[in-house]
Amino acid sequence: MTQWMVTALVIGMAVATASAQGSGAPPPPPPGGMTPEDAAKQAFAVVQKFSQDHHDDVAFAAHEAPESQCLVDKAREILTLTFNADGTLHCKPPGNLAEGYRLDVWVLTFREKAYDEEGHYSISVATGDPLKTVVHGSAEDAISLLAILKKLAAEATTPAWWHHKKLLGPYRFTTVTLTVKLGEAGVSQDTKFNIAPLYLFNLGVLAVGGPPVTEYGIVDGTITSSSSKFDLNYYFGIHAYPLSWRHNGDGNTRPGRYFDDTYQDWQDRVSVVLGLNISDPKNGAYIGGAIEIFDGFSITGGWQPRKIETLADGHKVGDAVGADVKDAPLVSKWDVRNWGIGISFDATALLPVFSIFK
Repeated sequence: MTQWMVTALVIGMAVATASAQGSGAPPPPPPGGMTPEDAAKQAFAVVQKFSQDHHDDVAFAAHEAPESQCLVDKAREILTLTFNADGTLHCKPPGNLAEGYRLDVWVLTFREKAYDEEGHYSISVATGDPLKTVVHGSAEDAISLLAILKKLAAEATTPAWWHHKKLLGPYRFTTVTLTVKLGEAGVSQDTKFNIAPLYLFNLGVLAVGGPPVTEYGIVDGTITSSSSKFDLNYYFGIHAYPLSWRHNGDGNTRPGRYFDDTYQDWQDRVSVVLGLNISDPKNGAYIGGAIEIFDGFSITGGWQPRKIETLADGHKVGDAVGADVKDAPLVSKWDVRNWGIGISFDATALLPVFSIFK
């Protein structure tokens, strides 16, 4: 066989071998005989051990509020979330994520494997229904991880922050689920938040008192009058909040307030209220201001125009009208100089309390 034929045969065998490997042949194992699965388990064990060792690390305080609460920046409308290296949430979150707020994500991981740099962690977001919890591994996997932990030649000990470069949100959905992933270690954790929406109006019940109203009648054929010390009326109230402006889930600025203490400011408790008389909306109304003293309870004062009954022209108290007359000669007119002060009850907050009186 000539030299060129030998050369061609060698080249052909090399091409055939490369084609076989590219068509699904398994890649060679990592150095030292460790399979990719074993490498992932070892990385997972390192991350979990680091998370346990550094769960109380003072470094968390840099991005948290006192007592490990998640940091709320009301001025910038940002909720900062701190995560352990294994993707579990470290800070104590508020009850809800406010609709107009964005999320700033920090993961306390370690430097040894450069997990604090780009290309390792990733964040994904799902809105709507929460993702199903995925359980990784089995009892056998747990035993294997313990064995690997004992054999680790070096431990990860130096904390470092991984920071998601972009703020997440805001979201205009009922729920949002964050998934923190560290792919090469098989770490994947879900954290779900309910969204606290912005409310443009709040409905309530007003109990408003004002100056006494004179009532007229007939006693023994003579026109008489009587008046109460305090006139009390009940209104269906609609509160609006002119000092409360926020970014909604679409990123637009609009009026509205939160009813979650975490996100409230003093101006959120100031409202303009319109009341319609419960007994007869055509005969009374109320327009005023209100300030919420505590959740569900406000003090209000304002203008209370209403229809009242007064004696018809030509009649006065003490006039004799005859024994057969049963009703005083009355006419209805609007009293537009009337004022009122009272209280407002938040219907949603206090209905469970007042239900016991049914």
